[in-house]
Amino acid sequence: MRRRPLTEKGEWGAKQKKVYDLDENGERIPVIDKKTGQQKVDKHNRKQWKCHTPDSTDWNSQENAKMWRKDLADTINATNEQLGITLHWEHRSFKEQGIDREPTIHIGAVANVLERKGRLDLPIVSGKYLRKISDRTALQSADNAGKFITTRKIGSFESLVKFTADKEQKYQQLETVRLSKGQKLNRLKERMQSLLQNGEKITPKQWKAEIQSLQPEYDSIGKEQTKTATELAYAEVISYNKKNLERELQNESRQQNRQQSRTKRREGEI
Repeated sequence: MRRRPLTEKGEWGAKQKKVYDLDENGERIPVIDKKTGQQKVDKHNRKQWKCHTPDSTDWNSQENAKMWRKDLADTINATNEQLGITLHWEHRSFKEQGIDREPTIHIGAVANVLERKGRLDLPIVSGKYLRKISDRTALQSADNAGKFITTRKIGSFESLVKFTADKEQKYQQLETVRLSKGQKLNRLKERMQSLLQNGEKITPKQWKAEIQSLQPEYDSIGKEQTKTATELAYAEVISYNKKNLERELQNESRQQNRQQSRTKRREGEI
């Protein structure tokens, strides 16, 4: 965890503080250059001293992390009990509980959405890249989407947003190059056709060689562009299902609250 503390004035403080190392006499210890035997200086000719940078807070403490996890689990379990939910949260690891079992790999909030949804829904109005995909059945598979986020190491929706931005930039770059290559290819074909119409003698072998010098590169860029569009379509579908799941969970919460209110009213009438 890396968070800046707030000062008494409500301003952001420093994450870390610089502390000079001292010798037995309480003096700062110089950083010595092994080659020259002299004290090192920085680019501004300032002398360098040995130091360390302890954190300004104890938020990185493992002891505190365990305490906070326990407090969170206790709060959730108490709330679940009030709502009549039997699900129990456990903050301790399998090893700490004395359970001989391999822990599962945590791949983040994105994987949780896929697990909850099972089969993914496609948006009614296709996204910018989803509409470029003709066979969309594979995009609805939670297993395929799981492989997609695992191989690309997407563990959070923040990283999914960054992944999407990077891939969109790549797609636009490929689009620019492919258009340029396509225009050159069309101009070459038009020029060859014009020469033939004007009676110029061009052998089929010569004509094909010039065309084929551009065609493979043009096709290769097209394949890479299709691959990138598929990745972006996956991102669109996953983001859409995240929003859908959030709505479903909100509806479930409202229904539970209404049920709890009705139960309390009936208990009050008895």
